[in-house]
Amino acid sequence: MNKLTRAGIAAGAVIAVLLGAGCSPAPGGAAPVPSVSMPAPKTQAAPSASAQLKPGEVRLEPGPFTDRVELADVRLDTAGTATVHGRIKVTTDVSHLIAMDLRAAFYDAAGTLLGTGQAHYEEDEAQAPAAEHVGLEISVPADKPLTQVSAAILSVPVLVNE
Repeated sequence: MNKLTRAGIAAGAVIAVLLGAGCSPAPGGAAPVPSVSMPAPKTQAAPSASAQLKPGEVRLEPGPFTDRVELADVRLDTAGTATVHGRIKVTTDVSHLIAMDLRAAFYDAAGTLLGTGQAHYEEDEAQAPAAEHVGLEISVPADKPLTQVSAAILSVPVLVNE
């Protein structure tokens, strides 16, 4: 073997070792995980500190999903824990509801915010067909006991359907 051939073989071996070292797992056997930066999740804005509402009114706050839902038989129950009750139906022509979050902001007669409440719904295979036709019964209680509740604003910060 001449010097040129031996130098070529040696250079090839060095290159193979260097390339192999770059592909080997990190110490401890685990391959390094690339860092991926995701956007921060959007949070719903805080409810307004005041609102002009009629006594007993439950208003649906305009938002990204309000054009996809319809409320029926909505009422405010102020006996015990203030609660918004009713039925909500997804009106778009896509399939059944998978998940939904509702939030209620409770106000006194002067329109001052007293507190909030939230409810989360997830798909229930047994109820899915019925909910598509007549709507899903909702109940959004206040997070804490509130007195002198006069009205509420309901919002839909999360709505997932197929």
